Amino acid sequence: MDSQKAGNYANVGMFFLTILALIVSMATLGYMYWIRVYPDPEKVPPMMDVGVLETGWLAVILVASSALISAVALLISSSRRWRNKKLLRQIDTLDADLTTERNNVADAAKDIEKLKRDLKEAGLRENDQRNQKETVLTELRKREDDLAELRTLRAMREGQAGNIKDHVIMTGLNPIELKLQGNADSGPCVTLTIFIRNESLYNVAIRPNEIQGRLAFGEQALQEPIIVVIDAWNDPIDNLKPLGSASIVLRQPLRGFEVERIMSLPDGAFRLAPLRIPITVVNSQYKVLSKNLRITAEFDHIRLDAFCVTKNVDSKD
Repeated sequence: MDSQKAGNYANVGMFFLTILALIVSMATLGYMYWIRVYPDPEKVPPMMDVGVLETGWLAVILVASSALISAVALLISSSRRWRNKKLLRQIDTLDADLTTERNNVADAAKDIEKLKRDLKEAGLRENDQRNQKETVLTELRKREDDLAELRTLRAMREGQAGNIKDHVIMTGLNPIELKLQGNADSGPCVTLTIFIRNESLYNVAIRPNEIQGRLAFGEQALQEPIIVVIDAWNDPIDNLKPLGSASIVLRQPLRGFEVERIMSLPDGAFRLAPLRIPITVVNSQYKVLSKNLRITAEFDHIRLDAFCVTKNVDSKD
């Protein structure tokens, strides 16, 4: 900036110097012309008779000096213009190079950002692949555990299939009513409830029409076959799931001589051993043979004093 300002000042000074030289030259030429055409040469001013003025070379010298100064000024000005043009070209070249470098820097910045994005995406893909691998491994371990569990369950199923009666168990026996005299609705009978629980891995059913046998009183079996009570409060066991519980209401009809025997033995007990209660596996791909419910010694008998005894429907006892 300082060199450019100094050049500008020099150009301005040279311009004024050239103007001044031109003015002096023009004044000299005018003066010489005035002398030449003066009407009375004898009256020419005295200064024209001295030295150079007398010879007439002053005007030539001044014109030549002015021309020389103008030529020098023009040369200097042309030189400066040429140098300025060269500097401008260099500046333009530098601007172009700077623009190119800026573009290169911008492109490099874009490439760096792209590389960062690519690196980030690669990291994300690697994380996704790692997560997918972990998910697959976790699922594989889970499948292996499930397969091992299925093998265990299959072995348990196969073991239970051979003897289902050991896994569907009797859990309780509840006396309901002992009716020793009949009425318009029914004859003498004894009614009780058996409770069971399915501890097998199969769905099971106990069908009423397959239950056979009769109760015994003391050591003697009663005569009438057992009846399974099915009504609004007692549903048949059609599909008892594993760990499910259910109940069966049984009614044993009594004959007259059996009522007399029961009344003569107040300390007697009914026994369930003669009953046959088949357990049937349903909805299974395995073939499982039906087995009778195991009646254990704990629930094999029920004493008379456990019942609510009804001797006569009109009795107040």
